[in-house]
Amino acid sequence: MPLEEPPLNRIIVGVLHPQIRGAGGDDYRQGLAEDEALADGAQTSPNEGVTEQPVSLSRSVKPSSMGLTFAVDPLVTKRIVVHVSARRYQPNEDGSWNPVEVCHDHGLIVETATPTRINEAVADSSAALRIVGVVRAASGGLTRITLSLVNDHDRSQIEGHVDRYCWFRPQITVSVSEGQFVDRRRPRESRHSDEDARSAEFLYRSEPSLAIGHGCAVTWNSTVAGATELRTTFLPSHEVQLANPSGGDETDDFGTYDLRMDHLAEGSGREQLAELVLAYERWIAQRRSDAQSFNAGHRDVAREHLDQADRCAARIRAGINALDDPQIDRAFRLMNEAMVKQRDAQDNARGSARKVQRWRPFQIAFILMNIPGLANPEHDDRGTVDLLWFPTGGGKTEAYLGCIAFSILLRRIKRPADGGVSAIMRYTLRLLTRQQFERAAGLICALELLRREHLSESQPISLGLWVGGQATPNKIQDARTILKKVARGEEPDGSTPIQLLRCPWCGEKLDHENYDATGESLIISCGRLDCDFREGLPLHVIDSDIYRERPSLLIGTVDKFALMSWRPEIGPLLATDGPDSRPDLIVQDELHLISGPLGTMVGLYESVVDLACTGPGRPKVLASTATIRRAAQQVRAVFDRDAAQFPPPGLDPSDNYFAKDAASDEKGTRQYLGVMAPGTSQATLLVRIYSVLLQAVSDVQMEDKVRDTYWTLLGYFNSLRVLASTYLQVLDDVPDRMGVVAQRSGGQHRKISQEPVELTSRVDQTRIPRAMGALETAYPSEDAPDIVLATNMISVGLDIDRLGLMVVAGQPQSASEYIQSTSRVGRRYPGLVVVALNAQRSRDTSHYESFIPFHRALYREVEATTVTPFAPRARDRGAHGVLTAAVRLLEEGLRQDGSAVQIEKYRSEVERIIEGLVARAGRVAPEEAAPFAKQLRVLVETWRSAVDDGLVERYGAMKHPKSRPTLGEHPLLTTASDNSEPASYPVGQPPWPTLTSMRDVDSETHLYVKYLAGQD
Repeated sequence: MPLEEPPLNRIIVGVLHPQIRGAGGDDYRQGLAEDEALADGAQTSPNEGVTEQPVSLSRSVKPSSMGLTFAVDPLVTKRIVVHVSARRYQPNEDGSWNPVEVCHDHGLIVETATPTRINEAVADSSAALRIVGVVRAASGGLTRITLSLVNDHDRSQIEGHVDRYCWFRPQITVSVSEGQFVDRRRPRESRHSDEDARSAEFLYRSEPSLAIGHGCAVTWNSTVAGATELRTTFLPSHEVQLANPSGGDETDDFGTYDLRMDHLAEGSGREQLAELVLAYERWIAQRRSDAQSFNAGHRDVAREHLDQADRCAARIRAGINALDDPQIDRAFRLMNEAMVKQRDAQDNARGSARKVQRWRPFQIAFILMNIPGLANPEHDDRGTVDLLWFPTGGGKTEAYLGCIAFSILLRRIKRPADGGVSAIMRYTLRLLTRQQFERAAGLICALELLRREHLSESQPISLGLWVGGQATPNKIQDARTILKKVARGEEPDGSTPIQLLRCPWCGEKLDHENYDATGESLIISCGRLDCDFREGLPLHVIDSDIYRERPSLLIGTVDKFALMSWRPEIGPLLATDGPDSRPDLIVQDELHLISGPLGTMVGLYESVVDLACTGPGRPKVLASTATIRRAAQQVRAVFDRDAAQFPPPGLDPSDNYFAKDAASDEKGTRQYLGVMAPGTSQATLLVRIYSVLLQAVSDVQMEDKVRDTYWTLLGYFNSLRVLASTYLQVLDDVPDRMGVVAQRSGGQHRKISQEPVELTSRVDQTRIPRAMGALETAYPSEDAPDIVLATNMISVGLDIDRLGLMVVAGQPQSASEYIQSTSRVGRRYPGLVVVALNAQRSRDTSHYESFIPFHRALYREVEATTVTPFAPRARDRGAHGVLTAAVRLLEEGLRQDGSAVQIEKYRSEVERIIEGLVARAGRVAPEEAAPFAKQLRVLVETWRSAVDDGLVERYGAMKHPKSRPTLGEHPLLTTASDNSEPASYPVGQPPWPTLTSMRDVDSETHLYVKYLAGQD
């Protein structure tokens, strides 16, 4: 079909431009000469010093070539057949352009046994399109071959527009009639020293990297016999199957069971739990039999995986046996009843009929294996972090909410007068923390109702949100002021006590009138007369209320624990001096985010948390993630515990018994599509992608419920700068371009009805709840958003099932972030993720060229995280804060502000605290224990000397880092700025700059451009 405009105006992907000789042509000729010399029998090997200029031409700003590199076994595959095709356009007098197809008529046959150079014209010599390649000498039993299509036109010889001299849609197809294409990577040692790497190589042994593109991507067919054809593509795509929780149904070959919550609540479902563990044990036995056919290296790794599974099955069985204890059994039954009540309440709030509530097998198995450790403070399991590893959207939250409910109930069954904080849930992002607060609120309401009914003599059950002054007020006076502003119709800036927009129990809408701050505490009441919580919900969102009430479940950000150095109230909150028991359980969600500088500081301050929460035994720690590598090392560094992954891996990534990859007809898949447009700005590429996707959703005929899935386009960005630019384009350029697209397709121009919804750190916290509410608004409502622009704020915790369309602007910084962010779409129906890669970034180009192998083994590509809590620079930043926090939490006589001068009086107690901190460092990083001990003791001596000299009179209060010190004030601590001067560390004489946040710990360097008079 002719084009009505110049081709380069219409087509920006898959173009070979004429060569700019001065920018690489001479090197290209030299490369061909070198290849020719090698082919003529020169002694130099084809693998030594060859500059593959056809490949380099694919990396130009306007590429002149494209190609691929692959490998074959020359003893099996003696020749390959190459077919190429491309299109050019010829102008007509009326301004239209006719396509002209060019291809290699009979295919090019290449022998693989002999090193050689390939340089042939495609069709006829006048076409100026050549196929160039190198067959290298065999190495390690493999012959590696590179083939490229090159536009041989010289740009300097062309006057005017170059459209007619460009090649469009070039493609290389390589096929074999004997053998198959083989993994082009060099073979790795089967006994890899890294256990995680060895495990990943084993699990993804059936997903080789057969080819890599140059300026394009490569796809291939996969059959039982292997891949026999490779094809280059400029729009690579791969369909990722989603995991489905499995086990116990009619498709389970190892046993059937019914995990009804109501039956378990009644005590009649114990035999079903026994069937679960029996089925799992049968699955393990079958996999052991399957592994016997593996080679020795793979068989060893398989044995390691199945040994882990055996230990897991034994722990599940131990959890079932623990239910013989009447108190444990009662807590377990009430926990199940609470889960039923919570889900029934959710159904009522949605207006849907109640249904039978069931556990997914992995959820109840995880709870069972942790019951012995939760029930007994001195159990060995307290020394292990159980890491719940399950794909995003699989139901991890319900699993550890069950553990939390069990822990809260068991405390009240054993000791009715024992209240306080039973469990702590920690997150890294405020958005995720707030969302989980909403989800946990329903469970806490159910638990409190059950307590009133069955455990009326015990302490009340409540939930606290502890996230910091930027999100929620610290004091009741602040909450009162904010609520008055809202009542006057003003928008509050920053924090707000209005964290819930609906009652978590009945679903009734909540506004400022449901938040009462007239008394000494904030009371959140449901306005519905028949709601069980019309007199007040068991929820606390203000710091002063949390310190006073000590809620049963405390949800907060890891940042908040930096306040241990500053707030005397945190000691009583954690019951370090009674009267209640210390926390039994700590849940760290999204463990993979506890990495880098943040993870390092969290690990250092965790030393204090662990000491403060240790009573008769250490607290039990649970963690969850969908993406992590080297979890054992990370858990040891942060929590000073062993790690146990659940579910343990099986023999391949698609089946670990508790989760299996679902077929596309059972559960929607997620389609990834890569796009890169060299020679075109990233902004133009995004405008074109947004325009065509938004218009297509309007044009295509489909049901409203399907259209709703793709109606809202979720744009994901790695930087605020690019997002801000796209925000403006969405207001102007995208609607205009959509009109062009609609005119071409003959459809009706879709109107963008509103400004984009933004979910980033620059959006005021008070607006986040409304933004989240807008995302849940379904088409055909006029309020359904057209476009949402977001950063990594949404990479965890955005659980909105209706979203099915995403555009990722540039490859995210890590594979973990990529998986997490793109998992936000395609949960209910099949999802589409378009990855707009930036050709000016080498990392983006690399991902584009290896798009298919990367996505075929997506979880294999997750990078290891780094956490070094006792490294010298980490200690310089945080050792004094850790020392102060430990002293204030663990020694009541040194807790209050003015007691800083009593340091000499508690010399022996402080020394015991130091010994506890150093012992942890010895287990985590033995080489750092002695320097850490010396540093802590020097800090104590500096503290004592400063007190003697009158330089320290109190701990001090948090102030703005740039505020002027009060005259005559002598604090031990001063607020560290986000990026205090490096010279401030390690600290010397007080006041010590001390962290109030664990995030901004890296120094920044400011660069200024100065223009001097009289100079160019």
